[in-house]
Amino acid sequence: MIFWIFVAESLAAAVLLGVFVPTAAWAWWQTALLALGGFVGAFLALNVLFLLLLFVISLFFPKGEPKKESRFWRRWTVHAVRWILDMLRVRVKVEGRELLPGEPVVLVSNHRSDFDPMAAMVAFSHRPLVYISKESNLRIPIAGAFVRRCHFLPIDRENPRSALATLKHAASLMREEGLDIGIYPEGTRSYKGGPKPFKEGAFLMAKQAGAPIVLMTTEGTEEIAGHVILRRNIVRLRVLRVISAEEVAATTARELTRLSEETLLAALGQTTERPTS
Repeated sequence: MIFWIFVAESLAAAVLLGVFVPTAAWAWWQTALLALGGFVGAFLALNVLFLLLLFVISLFFPKGEPKKESRFWRRWTVHAVRWILDMLRVRVKVEGRELLPGEPVVLVSNHRSDFDPMAAMVAFSHRPLVYISKESNLRIPIAGAFVRRCHFLPIDRENPRSALATLKHAASLMREEGLDIGIYPEGTRSYKGGPKPFKEGAFLMAKQAGAPIVLMTTEGTEEIAGHVILRRNIVRLRVLRVISAEEVAATTARELTRLSEETLLAALGQTTERPTS
């Protein structure tokens, strides 16, 4: 939608340019080139201005983690993410959205690309979804400032004690603020060969929060970078099943890890012979 708004505004600018710039002495092709140049210039200018607006806003954000998640800045962030995906001609399709319960969840998925959380934020914009991500992602100019306002949490994968503290904090945010927490239990992206072995942290967090686990596959985000603008990219998110809070409480973190990994691998058409002990 945002993409077509920008296109419409750019076309309007091109038409006005053709109307108000004298072209009586010009050939028709020169007039057409003038209009095309006006369209391209207006389109690029609108994008640059919007990016500049986001940058200026980000300068006024206080440093560090906010005390409370902001719904206002969440809406801004989702709109900005949707704008980015629209400009890159990415369309997100969701299956199984109706399975999501009306309570905070831990959203578990395979990890293919840096675009994964962006696709999920747009797909589930009606829910207060935040992600646990590596610290460097939260230092990205503009983007880092906005996602911190939404309560995205940095995690230090190299420091187990610090990582555990982050997971405990995330569990408390679920209980106290009703946030959904998205996490990729592989711990890193998997471009080929299917998901990497899952780590138990996400499932320990779900048990601490007393929250259900939503298992979802992410497909197509790995293609975006190679096809920017040249063609439309389709991202498919499939909600496979929900492990209820009661089942989470009655199952060990190790068993939840194995069950989730096997469910996602099966949905992706893969199997694993990894040891479960």
